[in-house]
Amino acid sequence: MNRLSILFCVLAISCVDKKPQANLPVAIDNPKIDFQLTDGKGIKYENAIFSEKGAEFTYQDFPSYAKIDSLDLSLSKGINISFWFRFTGNNPKNEQMIFSIRENDNILKNINFWVAGRRLTGRFNSNNLWAKEYNYEKGGSREYYDLFQLEEGKYYFFSSNINEEAVEVYLNSELYARYQHLKNAQIDINSIYLGIMEEEGNFKYQFQGNIRDLKMFDKMLNSKEIQVLSIESYDVIFPYNDAYELSKFNREE
Repeated sequence: MNRLSILFCVLAISCVDKKPQANLPVAIDNPKIDFQLTDGKGIKYENAIFSEKGAEFTYQDFPSYAKIDSLDLSLSKGINISFWFRFTGNNPKNEQMIFSIRENDNILKNINFWVAGRRLTGRFNSNNLWAKEYNYEKGGSREYYDLFQLEEGKYYFFSSNINEEAVEVYLNSELYARYQHLKNAQIDINSIYLGIMEEEGNFKYQFQGNIRDLKMFDKMLNSKEIQVLSIESYDVIFPYNDAYELSKFNREE
């Protein structure tokens, strides 16, 4: 790569991921759940690797996941769940479960979000968020296929507001999708799996990638609060995305 190409790479990268600016003072209540996921303290886990990149989950002969129990969250005021993540699975068609929220006494009550086809989608109880009218028998919705595709290996800041009527999903502090008029959307939140889905002792939809800085609030957050959350860990995440952008130029040589 010549000097001109290197200069172009540097300029291009500087335009890709500029640090979000928090121009307004915003106070955020302390989260009910707060794990950096740079170590395994306070959580259960199997075959997960912890580092400054966050909890890393890999596809292997045994399930790779983390689990947080003893949650006591209600949707009466809504909740927010936020974290950084990147997926690294090399088959974009495979469903990779990022997280699975559970009601322990009812296996039919759960909130699942996963990556499939390089898009982010999920299921809330009987509501298939990717389908027409949330019914999988009617096929994928136009809104789902219009969602932009994520890049393998790049970190994204995920934040979702969830209540009994709607789900909002933000990526990098911008609204990614909104799902309204949900049915059968009641759940008592008792536990959360990261990196996998568990169903009656069986593990499914292994996630391949990293999750870092998990926070859960017993209320919904506005867009300014979500932006502030994304900034808190940005200086840690940026070097990895910086290296990712450089690697794309190296692959094109």
